[in-house]
Amino acid sequence: MTQRLPVIGIPLHPQHGEARLDIGEILKTVYEQTAYDLIVDYTRPPIVPLPLHYQEWSRNQISRQQLSRTRDTETVSPPDDLNST
Repeated sequence: MTQRLPVIGIPLHPQHGEARLDIGEILKTVYEQTAYDLIVDYTRPPIVPLPLHYQEWSRNQISRQQLSRTRDTETVSPPDDLNST
């Protein structure tokens, strides 16, 4: 998906107005909390081939995620002297 998922309005009781539901944020949260990225091997081609114009986009997204994960791991690493006590 090259476009962000929408934020949709959920009608409530008239005096309360409308609740906003961010579909993209919900999907992102579920994806992260279930560690779905550890289940799917994104280095393999998808079962259903992507159109050519999405293949490059897909490779770029995977590279960005891998780079981001590497940075997060480096940031979270404990200091060397933590285990010396």
